[in-house]
Amino acid sequence: MRPLGKAIGNCRILKQIYESPSSAVYRAVRQSDRKPVVLKVLKQNHSARSEWNRYKHEYEILCKLRDVKNVIRAYSLDAHQKTLVMVLEDFGGESLKSSITFRPATGKGLLPLEDFLDLALELARGLAGIHDANVIHKNVNPGNVLLNRATRQVKLIDFGFSSILVREYPSPRPLETLEGSLHYIAPEQTGRMNREVDYRADLYSLGVTLYEVLTGRLPFEGDDPLTLIHSHMAKLPLPPKDSNPNVPPMISNMVMRLLAKNAEDRYQSASGLTADLERFRKGLSEPGGDEDLSADRFELGRDDFCGHFHLPQRLYGRDAEISELLSSFDRAAAGSQEVIAQDLLDTASLLKANQILSQTVNTSDLLKEMIKILIESAGAEEALVLCRDEKTWFIEARGNAGGQPVQTGMHLPPSADHLSMSILHYVINSEEVVVLANARGDPQFRGDPYLREKSIKSVLCLPVRHEGELTLVLYLENNLTAGAFTEGRLGLLQLLSGQMAISLKNASMVDALKSTIAERKRTEEVLREGEERLRIVLDATSDGIWEWNFVTRSGYVNPGYYAILGYEPGEFSPNLDNWRVRAHPEDLQLIEKVVREALGERSPFSVEFRLRRKDGRWIWVHGRGKGAEWDADGNVVRVVGSVSDISARKEAEEALRESAEQYRIMTSTSMDGFMIVDRDARILDANEAYCRIVGYSRDDLLRMTVHDLETMESSQETLGHIQRVIESGSDRFESRHRKKDGSMVDVEISLMSYRRSSRLLCYLRDVTELKRADEELRKAIMVLENSPAVLFRWRAERGFPVEFVSKNVTQFGYTVEELQSGKVSFLSMIHPEDRKWLGPEVREADKRGDLHFQKVYRLVTKEGKSRWVDDRTMIERDANGRATHHQGILLDITERKSAEEELARHRDHLEELVRDRSRELEAAQEQLVKREKLSVLGQLTAIVSHELRNPLGVIRSSTFYLQEKIKDRDQKIRKHLDRIETQVDLCDKIVGELLEYTRGSSSEMMKGEITHWLERQLENFQGTEGIRVTSLFSDNLPKVSFDEGKMTRVLNNILENAVHAVNEMTRIAEEEKRDYEPRIRVEACRAEGGIVIRVEDNGTGMDGETARRASEPLFTTKARGTGLGLAIVKKIVEEHGGTLNLESELRRGTKVNLWLPVHEGLPGTREQRWRKGEEP
Repeated sequence: MRPLGKAIGNCRILKQIYESPSSAVYRAVRQSDRKPVVLKVLKQNHSARSEWNRYKHEYEILCKLRDVKNVIRAYSLDAHQKTLVMVLEDFGGESLKSSITFRPATGKGLLPLEDFLDLALELARGLAGIHDANVIHKNVNPGNVLLNRATRQVKLIDFGFSSILVREYPSPRPLETLEGSLHYIAPEQTGRMNREVDYRADLYSLGVTLYEVLTGRLPFEGDDPLTLIHSHMAKLPLPPKDSNPNVPPMISNMVMRLLAKNAEDRYQSASGLTADLERFRKGLSEPGGDEDLSADRFELGRDDFCGHFHLPQRLYGRDAEISELLSSFDRAAAGSQEVIAQDLLDTASLLKANQILSQTVNTSDLLKEMIKILIESAGAEEALVLCRDEKTWFIEARGNAGGQPVQTGMHLPPSADHLSMSILHYVINSEEVVVLANARGDPQFRGDPYLREKSIKSVLCLPVRHEGELTLVLYLENNLTAGAFTEGRLGLLQLLSGQMAISLKNASMVDALKSTIAERKRTEEVLREGEERLRIVLDATSDGIWEWNFVTRSGYVNPGYYAILGYEPGEFSPNLDNWRVRAHPEDLQLIEKVVREALGERSPFSVEFRLRRKDGRWIWVHGRGKGAEWDADGNVVRVVGSVSDISARKEAEEALRESAEQYRIMTSTSMDGFMIVDRDARILDANEAYCRIVGYSRDDLLRMTVHDLETMESSQETLGHIQRVIESGSDRFESRHRKKDGSMVDVEISLMSYRRSSRLLCYLRDVTELKRADEELRKAIMVLENSPAVLFRWRAERGFPVEFVSKNVTQFGYTVEELQSGKVSFLSMIHPEDRKWLGPEVREADKRGDLHFQKVYRLVTKEGKSRWVDDRTMIERDANGRATHHQGILLDITERKSAEEELARHRDHLEELVRDRSRELEAAQEQLVKREKLSVLGQLTAIVSHELRNPLGVIRSSTFYLQEKIKDRDQKIRKHLDRIETQVDLCDKIVGELLEYTRGSSSEMMKGEITHWLERQLENFQGTEGIRVTSLFSDNLPKVSFDEGKMTRVLNNILENAVHAVNEMTRIAEEEKRDYEPRIRVEACRAEGGIVIRVEDNGTGMDGETARRASEPLFTTKARGTGLGLAIVKKIVEEHGGTLNLESELRRGTKVNLWLPVHEGLPGTREQRWRKGEEP
């Protein structure tokens, strides 16, 4: 243990906070600035390279997360006495683990609900920031959470196990080597679920941490590692609300969602959890918000969206395709994307040439490789190398940029088929270099047939001397680009050509065995010295030079590269992975696109992007590069390039852009006028808004001074304002300017100096309408304050606190001061009965997003009287749509309301009187019409009866006489006489029924038991052939008052109709040759206020229309019917105070319901008892 008061580096130790077998943590003070810090010291006995790497890894991650608010900041990583010390910020936080307690006696945790929500929100926001940086913490637990209770700051620590990626694939490992704390690790972290580990593992660990904070216990307790792993993978913990009843159900549900076994069932992002916690806290604070926190209304994960790409973890088949897809994603994410300057490409070409020249002694191979370098370095399409054999020149090698193999050993005489002979002759004779930017148009070689026919645009012909003799001619051409070869390329090409000449000479000497071993060694030494000189140049340059090999994924960077990023040479390994970690994530896609396109075209690339320095700062660099080597399949193998620090230029450009943009936005979008004037009041610039105000164009104003516009002040007063601005920096006043049409406009002017120059910024606001509006508003307020309408504005909060109310509120007995001070709330003024329904309706209107609200309700005055008001409210809302204020008017409508209520009472009374009189008139009219019809029918019947019965009597007497005279002499005549007699009886019956229906008859009402009477009547029908007649009578039926004779006629008529119907159905069944049993059933039972006699048959039945008209007079369906039977039956039943109802269905039968009332002690009624078999 390190003694207190001792120093580690620049820090003095105050106390030890924590100690583990591998490290110790101290609270200390940095002596240079007296800043409190925390030291995390790696113990010397654990200073193996792996531990050093872990400390460096943690420090790099903390530097990457320095902008995340809820992550501990790392100041530095220092070497001290053969170990490492990480210096961290000290914000006064204590471990959350030491703060977790549980008190079973009260059932409450240490943290109140509000404090818990603050803690959970800070942790969720911290994880969201970590995950946005593509970092997985992998060890979230209360021990790695620091909490400062005074400042309520929360920070995450200990990133030793963290990974800088969005997923990894763990394999089963020994229990003692699992990363993280066993009580808090996610199921997929165990390596036993065959699943990837991504940032959602941190959400599971956060769920365990919050569970422990809420309940004071872990979801899975115990010390056995296998038991804990099994519990994480297969067991469900008890919900927090069951362990601690004070935990709100929705908070419990959020924690249980975090603890889901499958990552897909958890929250998919820390931002989704943050949104739910914020909605929950907002619901607690809002009036009536508790209703929205119920399980059926609070939707978990409503704003939970995955911010990363995921593949499903359960896949079957197509393993090769999946592997290829994942590899393509990795390549796309890790691709190298730097760029290089052209002069550094020259250096790379020389290095490559040196390597080839030092390793190749075969003439053919040497020419092949050198021609490739020459074409690449010069940007040529075709290259020829011409050699001399004594005095004869010949083409030794030929190559092009199309990827075709280089031809060597040609020994071909030059001709106009291969090159410009005039240029070749000129170069051989003059030994001067020829560089043509436009070969066809060059006056010296304009007549050359090769240049004219081939349309060659650019030519470079270079003589190469060796040992004082012209030994080689290099001929390059490009027929696509004019000016392809520049003077700046000559130095490189001359150097390359000279080296090639030397190497060719040496190679020829080797081939001819004319070279000695000493000469070869000397040549090689020269080449090595040249390469060493190039290496010295590379090391000395301030630009960063790099080279990446895509096959080995290794690389090289020069000291300048390390220096740009703030590192010492060799402090990190130069490879693609380390480069990608330092590149800004937002720039990777652009870099990849630029490099991919350039390498596809085998051209140089250039791009600007950001790299992270050792101290965590981002710097802008200009990267340039080019592919230097490809394999046989055309895939790039090696890329070389450079980077230059352009941060200062970028900052200047950004500042300039921001300034220009601010000026543009200010002048073009401002609704106020804007001018720039000099000390003499000359107008130097003006925006469109001021041009609209005064009616002049911008060109007109630039020829004017402020004096030309000013009408209220003299020139000296205007210059005085300008002088005050120069002295004090600003001035503000009102004036009046003359418009182009001669009218005046009131303006409010603000003057200020412009960047300490002689120019002044002038803001002008047209206040003409504002002044007019102020005057109108003043008049309107006076009118309103003298009217019954009360203006109001109050906050949309519990109780409706009043912010403004007009003075005429005194009509309700209250003063403005009482309402605005809060002594009296507007809610308390509302009548208690109206308050019950008005509050919910106001909240509902707020939730619906309504902008207007109008209701009529009662206010209680200070004296306790009720006054009716018409509330017309406008609802103000903030940017999120939440109601913030209600404002509008209250109109006292008490007198109008009283008048309306009185009118309503009178209206209701009149309407009731009208309805009663209408019903009486309708009944009287109906009765009058009925009597009139019966009177007319009675008169007609009496006439018909008188006129018909006399002839009928004569016919009956004559028939009787003839029957007596004829006797049995002639049966045929006898038969016709019987038919005449039958028809005469029928006519007499019709006349009698008509008389009975129209005149009516008196009834002799008797009170008796209906059952015995029904049994006697049914006996007459029991013998009807082939018809089954049954009856069912209820016990203890009440006595009924009725006229036996008339009711007997009613029952007989109904039964005769039933017999007729079943007989007709029997005939139909015989025709259709089907079975049929005719049945008639008679029932009697109690009904409401009386009894019901029901006669039901299964005869032919009737359709709906026939059944409806069956009881109408003179309506019949029988060939010999009178159409009065059921009409008389209905009339008799109604005379008894009863009702007749028919229910019928065609070919299914008919049901007749006859209801008779039970009358107690009717006047004129005598009681009669019958016994079975007795006559009345």
